[in-house]
Amino acid sequence: MSEQDLKDIKEQLEIIISLMVPTFSEDSYGLQKGTQLDVLKLCDLQYTQQEIASKIKKTKKAVARAIENLSARGLIKSIKKGNRTVYLRLK
Repeated sequence: MSEQDLKDIKEQLEIIISLMVPTFSEDSYGLQKGTQLDVLKLCDLQYTQQEIASKIKKTKKAVARAIENLSARGLIKSIKKGNRTVYLRLK
């Protein structure tokens, strides 16, 4: 298998994964407005923890705590993309 074949497969898998990201609806998670809901909204395989913190104007520590809680509730999963860790909303 050539390097180009692997790149093509990777692109197609990324498209499939992006199609699997559920649409965001605040009502479907049972969370009150706040950091956890703001973080959850951005868990779409695009943003790192630092980028989420910057976007919602919270400290990295507050975002890390929210990610930990959301992960423990089974609502998100961390995914390694190259040298970045991004987050995927599961439900």
